[in-house]
Amino acid sequence: MNPFEMVIVIVLIGTGAGVFKAYLKHKESLSRKQSTVETDDLLTRVDNQEKIIRALRKRIEALESIVIRDEYELNRKFKEL
Repeated sequence: MNPFEMVIVIVLIGTGAGVFKAYLKHKESLSRKQSTVETDDLLTRVDNQEKIIRALRKRIEALESIVIRDEYELNRKFKEL
């Protein structure tokens, strides 16, 4: 192999390595963007679930307050008679 061929091989290897490195960086940045989108989606879903849980707790508290009242128990006793 003469020196000219050797220089061409070295340049091709260096260029190939640079292209591969750029490809890996691009792939990593796409992965980061995707994980950011997924994280935002999950946070939105968690917020929605927390709102639903708060609403259900309020409803349960309202039902408990109705069931605990004395009038409710009296009505239940009258129905049993």
